[in-house]
Amino acid sequence: MNRQTAPSLSLSLALSVALLSAVLPGAALAATLSGTLRGGGGIDDLHVVVQSATGQRITAYCDGHCGDWFDEEAESGGSRLKKALVGRQVTLDHRREPNRNRIAGPGPYETLDFVRRIELSR
Repeated sequence: MNRQTAPSLSLSLALSVALLSAVLPGAALAATLSGTLRGGGGIDDLHVVVQSATGQRITAYCDGHCGDWFDEEAESGGSRLKKALVGRQVTLDHRREPNRNRIAGPGPYETLDFVRRIELSR
């Protein structure tokens, strides 16, 4: 492939993704992010916050995929990410998809980031 066709392929791919998103608004967009676990918790719905080395920050709802990573907080009635996990390196697989009434508050058609898999790095 020469240098002149590479930009047109990138543009073609971007247009294809945009077209699919418009035609299939409920389609999930998946991504993987390696970064630092910055925080998380919740009252009704648990979430994690991961930040990459480039500064990209993702807040994703656990929806049962985070494991035993949270401690209960008596004063708030909610949960907070365990202190021992804050600052740890993780790999987060997440998807942006319609809520479908999984999370309290946002409507069923609002798109949110959901954890598909999260693992501590060694």
